[in-house]
This record gives sequence, structure tokens and C-alpha cells, in this order.
Amino acid sequence: MKRSTRRLASLASAVAMAFTLAAGTAGADPATPTKIAAPGMRLQFEKGKCTLGAVGTDAGGRKVGITAGHCNPWEIGKGVAEATHTTTNDDGQRVWDWRDKESGPIGWIRYISADSRPTAQWPAEASGEANIQKTLPLDYMVIEFAPHIQLSSQVMTAPTYEFEADGVTPFSTDEFLPSATHGSVVTPSVPWFKINTNLTGSSGQLVAPGTFAQLCQVGSYTTQANAQAGQPQSQLNRCGTVTHELSGVSYGNIKNRAGDSGGPLVGRLEPHKWAGIVSGQGPTVLGYQYYYNSAKIILQDMNSKPDGFTGKGFQLTNN
Repeated sequence: MKRSTRRLASLASAVAMAFTLAAGTAGADPATPTKIAAPGMRLQFEKGKCTLGAVGTDAGGRKVGITAGHCNPWEIGKGVAEATHTTTNDDGQRVWDWRDKESGPIGWIRYISADSRPTAQWPAEASGEANIQKTLPLDYMVIEFAPHIQLSSQVMTAPTYEFEADGVTPFSTDEFLPSATHGSVVTPSVPWFKINTNLTGSSGQLVAPGTFAQLCQVGSYTTQANAQAGQPQSQLNRCGTVTHELSGVSYGNIKNRAGDSGGPLVGRLEPHKWAGIVSGQGPTVLGYQYYYNSAKIILQDMNSKPDGFTGKGFQLTNN
């Protein structure tokens, strides 16, 4: 998969792990201990790490997670091609909790979006330069979790880790470093806030965050950096204002960094409202911007799929 814009999926290497399941099911050994999947947690793919943006169930009762599509390790054999729905559990589709890869996958990639929206362009009044930049791609991934995974709407703070003697940090994006790039826990995670409802308008319809909206992102690398600085609930480098919205993509000064991709975008004063996911950053006609796919365009696209599509009818977990 090739993207023309700069993407934020971290490039940390992953070591392949053997794990056999019946094709077409997200099965698990009955003795497998329960694990929790919640927004803001860091995910490990066959190659690279990203952040989980939302969890819930679909019309078929499947346990589903949403993150950024560009996190797809597409170059791995048996990876998922864009716009292809799969129900197999092949090697290239495996997803782990980054801190516990040894316990086996927590889920599998089921779908990577491809942009089928009509091409839209910046309005002249936004920059004085009409018709020179198209919209950024629709950018989401659907993950189906294994049956033993418990979904939670509770966002946790990042734990604080000891720094290792060699200087490796728990938010390193160096592709040559091992997956478990952290020392022992100094300060454990604590409950922070819940993400349990969608951002909607006055009549209950899904809306994309508009211009001047005050939002925060909860990417796992930014929150980890804040935790390491002793401020696990800080808004430093993760909150800001939407300066422009175009075709369901929000642009602004809401900073993000490598590894935050797919992480939740929420209301600054109403963090329980899910507004979208981290997509990337880069130069635009409005200057250097950070951008986010809205929950609106993601859910609309998922719900346009045929019956049986993993993620169709997605409802956020509220517990």
C-alpha cells in the first residue's frame, strides 16, 4: 500500500510468532486468560506499532476495534490488501498487545479502507489557492478481536517506566529496537476517562469536528511521553483547535507524533465523545497541519458495506 502523504505508523520491527487457529474464526483456547482492549492502547502489528482508536461490537455481535489504515503491514506475506474484506487468520493479519506478544494475538485485521469518495478540493476562501490540493485518503482499519478479549470504554493513563541503561525509551520508534522497549513499571496506569458515545449534532446525527472545535488526541506515544515527564494526564502536545474541515477530515494544530496513528480524537471538554482517529501530519496549502479522519466518515463507510462485513453496524462499547 502506498500513500502520497506522510504517515505516522511507527516502524519498530516485530518478530513473527506461530499461532494456529481455524480459518474464518477468531478462535481462542478456552483456558486463555482474559485480556482487555480499550481506546488508547498500543497495538503491535507484524511490523510497526499504532494506537487503538475505538472499540465496540458490530451487527453480527463481533468484537471490533478501529485504528488507522496506514498501520497495515501490507508488505508482510498474507497481509490484507486495500478494500478487501477477509475472515481468515493469516500471519500478516495478526495484532498483539505490544507489552504481551508472548500471549498470542488479541485480534486480526479484517479490512483496510480505500478511498472511494468523490474528489473534493480546498475552497478558494480557505487559502486563496483553489483547486490545488485534493482531500486526504479515507484511512481506517477494522480489527476483529478474539473471543477472550474483553472490551472496555475506559481509557487508562500510560504507566511510567524505568529508562533502560542503554537509553531505550518506552516510546521509541527505532525499527531496529526490540518490541519490548521499556523497563519495569514505576507508576502504574490508572483510570482516566471513558469514550462511550459518538460526536453528534443537535438532532443526533454523526458530525465531523468543524472549524474551531477544541479537541485532544490520545495517541499512545504522546501519552507515554507525557507520563515519562511525570504528567500522565497532561494536554501537552496533544490538544488544540481544528482550523479546517474538508470531506470529513479535520486539520489543525492538534499535534501528534509517530506511533499515535489510529489513536482516539475526542472533545477537549467532553472526552467521552469519540470524534475520530489520528491520521498523520504534513504540509498543506494552509501550512503544516495535523490531520484526523472523523468518526463520521469512518462509520458511514463501514455501514455502506454489504451485510456480514466486519464492523458494519458498529456500536461503541459503554461499560
